[in-house]
Amino acid sequence: MKKILLLGGSNSIIKAGLNLGLCDIDDIQLALGASSCLQNIHAIVSNNTLIQQVDVVVTESNVNDSYNVSNVGYCIVRMKESIRLYYEELYRLGKAVFVLLLPVKQYSSRSPEKIVVDQINNVHRELANEYGYYLVDVDKALSSSVFSTFEERVLQPDSLHMNDAFMYCLGANLRNYILRSEFEVREQFPSNYYAINLEPTGEKSNSKFSRSTSRIAKKTFVHNEQGLCVGVETWSDGPSQLIIEDANRKIVKGFNKNLSFNELDAFQSKSFSLESVIGPAMISTENSVNVKTPTMIEHLTNITSLLFIKNTVSYVNKNISNNVIDISSLIPDFNPFLSAAEKLPFYIANDSDANILRSAALQLEKKNVSLSLKLMTLAAKIRPSGVYIKSKVKEYKALISQRREEQG
Repeated sequence: MKKILLLGGSNSIIKAGLNLGLCDIDDIQLALGASSCLQNIHAIVSNNTLIQQVDVVVTESNVNDSYNVSNVGYCIVRMKESIRLYYEELYRLGKAVFVLLLPVKQYSSRSPEKIVVDQINNVHRELANEYGYYLVDVDKALSSSVFSTFEERVLQPDSLHMNDAFMYCLGANLRNYILRSEFEVREQFPSNYYAINLEPTGEKSNSKFSRSTSRIAKKTFVHNEQGLCVGVETWSDGPSQLIIEDANRKIVKGFNKNLSFNELDAFQSKSFSLESVIGPAMISTENSVNVKTPTMIEHLTNITSLLFIKNTVSYVNKNISNNVIDISSLIPDFNPFLSAAEKLPFYIANDSDANILRSAALQLEKKNVSLSLKLMTLAAKIRPSGVYIKSKVKEYKALISQRREEQG
């Protein structure tokens, strides 16, 4: 029985989606929400011994790669470099590699963000071809079809995620293909990256992951001659900020309470200090994924790992045909999912209903913020492009979370 490694973001960890169809109990799932290609590199170098057991790697990161550029502010040139190095890292594993290209639909066709999405997707396509990987191009299949607004909402309920049932079937098709196929065993090569852990001060775990953590309770100095720090994985107890400083610059970066990985865009020093403080929040110099800095910081940052790129980066002389193996035929037919949705006995709301729900939520927010969240969330589903509605959903969630923390 072949063993599969799954690397990716939230599209890979939704319970009833891709991973349920693709992975068995013995397979290795290292996908983490909001994961870019650099986080996937971190997962590889942090779990190298475990990865030796697998035969096949399935990866998706294009959605979060483009999101981190368009929404988080990560440099697109650096992101393209990271994607290229990620494909090199995958090749160095000596395993068969399957690349999933998933769609992003939140931007208009001529917007700067859509241009970023297209550029990032094309980099993935070019590299899949250069390295001779297997490619499942869901983005191309979806964009080449014509759907009504309702059908688009069925297939892609929100801008960054596909229909759960569709993803489950895609995973099942991919698994069947992998199990009945034979793959060449290739030579393995050392990574261009490495991860270091600081002195542990605690442990954190959930149903999927367990980490030793280092709480930055005082200024901590890091010196490493072999490479440059390009990312940090954290798992704090609540919103926190990390100050990273060398002789030339200071970075202030915020983090949430989830296990998460974030790129360091502007940091290029072998010697630096780490500091986390409680008190009034500082202005962040670099954004982080899914982080809104509060006015007060009440938690210290817990670091689980730092990712470094070696001073000298090399590329393997690949003995491959430079032809992508396109297996997009494994993509399930869209029509059965549309037919099933049409038969569901539910009311299809229109734009005026979003206005009614929004108004009701605003009237109730001082009396029952939980109910306001439910109403505003429904409004957001009806009008996914509504910026104000989205901002209120985030505001309500943050307020509920804050009250829970205050109540212990």
